[in-house]
Amino acid sequence: VNELDRNILLLASAGTGKTNTLSHRVAHILESGRATGEEILCLTFTNKACREMKERMLSIVGQQAQAVKVSTFHSFCYTILQEEAKLQEDLFSEFLIMDEEDTAELIGEFLPALVKERNLGNTPLIIHKDTMQRVIGVVKEYRSVYGYYSDDLQIDYIQTIETLYDKDISVLRQAMGSSVVEEFFRHSGIDVMIDYEKRLRALNGLDFTDLITRVHQLFQRPDVAKRWCSRYSYIAVDEMQDTSRLEYDVMKVMWPGNHVLLCGDYFQTIYEWHGSDPLVLIKDFRKDYEPIGIVFDENYRANQTLFKASFAMLQQVFPELVADMYERLPRAVAKESGSPIVVYEGATAYKEAAYIFDALRALRTSQAMPPAGIL
Repeated sequence: VNELDRNILLLASAGTGKTNTLSHRVAHILESGRATGEEILCLTFTNKACREMKERMLSIVGQQAQAVKVSTFHSFCYTILQEEAKLQEDLFSEFLIMDEEDTAELIGEFLPALVKERNLGNTPLIIHKDTMQRVIGVVKEYRSVYGYYSDDLQIDYIQTIETLYDKDISVLRQAMGSSVVEEFFRHSGIDVMIDYEKRLRALNGLDFTDLITRVHQLFQRPDVAKRWCSRYSYIAVDEMQDTSRLEYDVMKVMWPGNHVLLCGDYFQTIYEWHGSDPLVLIKDFRKDYEPIGIVFDENYRANQTLFKASFAMLQQVFPELVADMYERLPRAVAKESGSPIVVYEGATAYKEAAYIFDALRALRTSQAMPPAGIL
């Protein structure tokens, strides 16, 4: 809260008071006159976290917090694209954002015909549109990672796919999921990419990946990068463990000369399959921005049983990482021990799901607490 001069790397797991602390920090920045609300940017990666942070700031700071930009990363990219619309000749300012359901529907319009063309022999070729959706997202993102920004989108995609096969084949194969999809994509991948892009453009639409890649492309222009870098003086990024390399590269354009706080918890990352590499990003941030390190090691949310079981699991699975990140062992503040953890082995996936459902329903139908944890 009080450190307003140096960059900060805050390692804080769930229940350690992170949101409350960040809100008090914003209050202190405003009260000390170090920045106005318009000069403070707080980015996170889920709508839920965004709402919680804004509500907490309003409760602590009052109406002054209204001017603080609290946004999800994708929403912030949308704001940039709208304000810089005049620099994008192929896009009208009132563009549509296509969610995952929309884009899956677009892919479903042309994918069956392409699959039918490749359907040789007696074995039916089955390619799911959600699988192709993942592959398209990877190719589009890595086009920006590799910096293939020419005037010919088809050439860019061809180069991207070739480089993925040469340098990052594991990322591509993870998205594909099977050799069947890979064989299809080797022969028809460019057709898939171009058909998809044509349909998006016809609707004046962007998908979620476009929000990031287009901002990354805009930020290659020094005038645009300078304009957005000078807008904010205090920048906080929450849930940084879910940040991809491309998202990190987009955000750091705005960091030179400003005060940056990166906050996250490696052990909560769930997006490594999509390019998130929090250990590398933490290492880069430490090297390039020389932050002070702060670790929250007191948990205010979990009872003793849940906390000790959870942390013991981390110590078993990630012993070196835990030792590196925590100078002193974390602890739960709560005095209650909590109910014992119940291990339930379902005979089938259906019975396992039914057991979990019944445990959740018990929360609403009785005062008795369900099992403290289900493994």
